[in-house]
Amino acid sequence: MGHDIHFLTRLERLSDEEHLELAKSLYRDSSLLKHVLGRARLPEGAERAALSLGADDGPYLVVARDGHFVTCLGEGMSTGGLPVIARSHLDALAVENAVLRERLELVRKMAGGREESRLIKMLFRGRLLSREQFLALSALQPTFAGSLSWLLAGIEESVRRSKALILELTKREPQHLTHSQRKALTKTSDAMWAAGHIALLAASGRRDALEEAMAAGDPSPRLADSRRLFSPAMEFGELGIRMRAALAIAKVGKPCLAAAKRRFNNPERASDVLEGHLALIALSARHRALRAEIGKLVFDQALAPANKGPATRDQTLDALATMGEELLVLAGRDSYLQQTHRLASNSPYRFERKEEVPADLAVAMVATTLVPLRGDEGLRNLYLLITGAARRKPEELYLPEVVIDALHNPQELEPEVVDAWFSLRNMYERTGKREPVHLAPRLAGNARCSCGSGKKYKRC
Repeated sequence: MGHDIHFLTRLERLSDEEHLELAKSLYRDSSLLKHVLGRARLPEGAERAALSLGADDGPYLVVARDGHFVTCLGEGMSTGGLPVIARSHLDALAVENAVLRERLELVRKMAGGREESRLIKMLFRGRLLSREQFLALSALQPTFAGSLSWLLAGIEESVRRSKALILELTKREPQHLTHSQRKALTKTSDAMWAAGHIALLAASGRRDALEEAMAAGDPSPRLADSRRLFSPAMEFGELGIRMRAALAIAKVGKPCLAAAKRRFNNPERASDVLEGHLALIALSARHRALRAEIGKLVFDQALAPANKGPATRDQTLDALATMGEELLVLAGRDSYLQQTHRLASNSPYRFERKEEVPADLAVAMVATTLVPLRGDEGLRNLYLLITGAARRKPEELYLPEVVIDALHNPQELEPEVVDAWFSLRNMYERTGKREPVHLAPRLAGNARCSCGSGKKYKRC
């Protein structure tokens, strides 16, 4: 692309050295400008925009939607009604672009040139997916967003098909299983964990990429259908998987409220009531504006008439989330010290006292290891831990790679086998006997879809 001569001759209007250097850096970095224009959500039909380099009065850089620099407007000059990207917004997008570049560099190092296929396989590392790998996957989220829905559907189908086998395998102690039987256990467990990773990954990326993934029909109702987007993640019983699904729902926010209410109000399925309840309290933990509506639905039957006001509901839900955050960090610190004793004494991730363990590592330990939750106390802790997780950053639910490595002792039976055995046995026993699920025959990718659209099944 040739130089924008007219723009360069107008740089003399910038008297401040900082503004001049910023203008030059934007001019030299076409990828940064492309990122800013792509994320700024310019009005439809706007062919140009003004980038503010200073406060309310400019100066401004006028740029075209295609990335060309048009001119430079000095401080106090009029933008003529062009949409303006404020300096604070510009700085935030520049930071976002820098983070994205770092993650893409991490992708290249991990994948060695086969980025998407190898990184998607990382989704099936189960509980052992590291923070570095999650961040790398989040950089590629838009590139495979269209695959999210069928990935989740495939996971749900594989877990259901495995039920009879897993029930038979869990009648024996894990140390008495053959290698192939252990692989069957961990494969099913890893698929369940992948559902949690995918749910969180979908909600952690750009909203436009998420809506494109659910492109059929109007995006808002489809985005709101948490059964379609986040199941089976919320259905699977392990705490770490549910924490990821709850955080995903909380990040999406209000569009998930209607689906959460529908499931909470479905008394015919106890699992729907529980999952809807968890989704509602996760939403209330992250979105204060939703608390009045959620509190009225969840708490009014248990509260005295004098305590049913909006203020009481807000305070109750806020207190619940605060208690959840405290419990999550406290439980995680105790677990972290127990699980990381194999780390070298000089490791930056080794701590002697639980008070020294950073909150993000404590949260990640709870979200990674098997946490038994039984009885009424276990159910109360589940609610609290879900609300605490709903306020965290997505990457804080993952441990660094060096800590993941420390969880494995070559002298012991693989912990993922033992954890899978306990988790799957508890989940399948809890669900009890149900009517068999009759799955439709699988269609080949190039076959015509049975919905009548005329499209290939893999494209429909």
